[in-house]
Amino acid sequence: MVTEVVLPTLAVAGIWGLLAALLAGGGWIVRRALLRASAPGLASGDIWIGLAALGAYLVIWNLLLAITWWTWILPLAGGVSGIAIGGRRRRWPRLDRRAAAVASAVGAGWIYLANVALGPIQDYDFGLYHADLISYAERYRTVLGLANLHERLGAGDVHLLLAAFLDQKPLAGAGPHLINGLLVALLFLEVGVRLLRPSPDGMPSFTRRLAVLLPPAAIALIGAAPEQRLTSPNLDLAAFTLVAAGLLYLADSVEAGFRAQSAVTATATLGLAAATRPLYWPVTGFAIIVFAIGAARNKGLSVRAVLRAAGPVVIMPLVLAIAWAGRQAVLSGYPLFPLTIGGLSADWRVPAAVVDAQTRVDDAWARIPGADPTTVLSSWHWLHEYWLAKRVRDLDVMAPLTLVACVVPVIVGLGTWDPGRRRRVLPMLAVVAPSALTLVVWFFTAPDPRFAWAPIWLVPAGLVAWALPPFRRLSARWLLAFVGATGLAALVLALIGIYHIIWIAPAAVIGWAVIAVLAGRRAAPFVAWGAALSVIVAGASIGLNNGRVHTSRANGKGPLGMPLLPPPSLIAVTTSAGLQLSQPVNGGDQCFAVTLCVPYTPNPRLHLRGRTVAQGFSVEP
Repeated sequence: MVTEVVLPTLAVAGIWGLLAALLAGGGWIVRRALLRASAPGLASGDIWIGLAALGAYLVIWNLLLAITWWTWILPLAGGVSGIAIGGRRRRWPRLDRRAAAVASAVGAGWIYLANVALGPIQDYDFGLYHADLISYAERYRTVLGLANLHERLGAGDVHLLLAAFLDQKPLAGAGPHLINGLLVALLFLEVGVRLLRPSPDGMPSFTRRLAVLLPPAAIALIGAAPEQRLTSPNLDLAAFTLVAAGLLYLADSVEAGFRAQSAVTATATLGLAAATRPLYWPVTGFAIIVFAIGAARNKGLSVRAVLRAAGPVVIMPLVLAIAWAGRQAVLSGYPLFPLTIGGLSADWRVPAAVVDAQTRVDDAWARIPGADPTTVLSSWHWLHEYWLAKRVRDLDVMAPLTLVACVVPVIVGLGTWDPGRRRRVLPMLAVVAPSALTLVVWFFTAPDPRFAWAPIWLVPAGLVAWALPPFRRLSARWLLAFVGATGLAALVLALIGIYHIIWIAPAAVIGWAVIAVLAGRRAAPFVAWGAALSVIVAGASIGLNNGRVHTSRANGKGPLGMPLLPPPSLIAVTTSAGLQLSQPVNGGDQCFAVTLCVPYTPNPRLHLRGRTVAQGFSVEP
C-alpha cells in the first residue's frame, strides 16, 4: 500500500508543486518585463503567465530543435531566478485556522488528482495521434508536411508540446500522465489563494463566487472518465481548465477597475487555450477588446494611452498566435489548419481536398459518430434523431444545466436585498457573454460537448455567481438544520442523476422552485444557497460514481510505477513511391508513439522529401 499508492501519489503531488513554483518564478519575470511597475512579488497569476510563456517557448524551440532535456535549461534558470527575486518581495499570508482549512482542502484535491494520474492512459485520441505528435516533437524539430502522413498530425497543439516537455528523463514516459493533472491542480491552487484574500467590504466578490464553483465542475468532468480525461493529455480538459482560469482573471480585471495585471494573465491563459483549441481565439480577442474599452472609459485615457496600456495585454497571445500558426504551416502547409485559407505554395502542403474531407468527417462525427458525413451534413435530422437524445443523458450537459436550479429561488425572492448584485453585472458579462457566443459557434461547427466544456459550464456558473444573494450568518442550530437539509437534497439529486440522469435538471429546478415558493421571500437567500450547494455536491458525486472511483496503484513498469503504453500490433506497408511504413493490424488505428506509422491507408504518392524523416513528407511528384 505504501510503496504502490502513498509514496507514488506524494511524489506526483510534489512534482506538481515544484513545477508550480518554477512556473510562478518564470511568470513573474515575464510579468515584470511586461508591467515594470506591477511586479512587487510572486502572485498566483504568475503561474498562468509562466505556463503561457512556456508554451510559446516550446513552439518556437520545436520549430528549430527537438524537445529534449536541453529544452529545460532556460525555463529552469528563469523559474529559479524568479523565485529567488520575486519570492523575497512577496508578502506571505499568516497561517491561521482559515489558511489551514483552505490548505487542507487544496491538498486533498491535489492528492486525489495525483493518485488518479498514476492510472493507465485510455483516451482513444492518444493512441490515434496525441502520442505520435509528442513522439515526433521529442525526436525531431517540427517536421515539414507531417500531416501528409496523417491529417490529424497537422494541428499545432501546444498542450502536447507541454506533455513532451515533461516527458524527459528521469520521468520519460510520465509526461502524458502528468500534464492534465498539473493544470487542474493549478486551478485548485488558484481557488485556494482566492479564498484566502480578504474581501474589502466583507462581501465575496464575483470572482470568488465563480472560483468556488470551478473545482466541483472539474471533479464532475474528471470523475466521469478519469483515465480518459486526466491520466491522458486530453485536449478538452486542458482547454476547460485554461479557459476557466483565463475568464476568471478577465472578470477579476473588470471587477478591479480594468487592472492590467489581471488582464495580462487572462489573455495569456486564453491564448494558450486557443493554441490548443482554436475555438477560443475569438474569446481571447474579446478579452483584449474588453480591457481596451474598459480602460479607456474607466480611466479616461486617450486613444494613444489606451494602445500603450493594452500593449502588454496583447503581447503574449500575439506571440502564441504567430508561433501556433507557424507550427501549423510547417506541419500541414496551412497556418489556420484545418481551414485551408492562406495555404502555402510549398511541396509539403497537404492537398486541400484531403483536409476538407477530414474536416467533414470530424464535423459529422460530432453530430452522429460513425455516420456517413454526406448524409449527416445534408440536413438537420441528426439533431432530433441522435444529438438531443444523447445529450439529455450526458452528465457533461445535464450537470451544468442543473445549476439553473440555483437561480430559481432568486427569481422567486426578487425583493431580497442584495447591494452587490449590480456590481457583479459587468464581471458576470465578461464571463457569460464570450462563453455564450462560443457556444453558438460550437453548435454550428462541431457540437460535441467535449469540445466546449468550458463555456457549457461557465454560462450557468457565471449566472449563479451573479445571482446568489449574501449568505447571512445562522445560529449553530439553524446552521446544522441548513446543512442537513442541503445534504439530504444533494443525496436525492445524486440518486436521481445516477439512475435517471435525464431527470436531474427538471427535478432540481422544479423541486427548489416549490421550496422557494413555500419558504417565502425572507427565506429565499437560504433556499438559493441550499440549491447551489446541493447541485454542486450532487454533480460532483454523480461524476465520481460514473467514473467508478478507485485507488490507482503504481505497480507498472513505467516511471513512478505508471503503466507503460501497450505496444501496437503492426504490419508493414509500402507506398507506390517506395516509402516503407507500418500500420495497425485488422483495420486498427492505434499507432501510439510509433514513428512512420499510419492509422489509415496512406496516400500512394507519399514519400520523404529527402533521406530522413527530419526533411519532411510530401505527396507532390
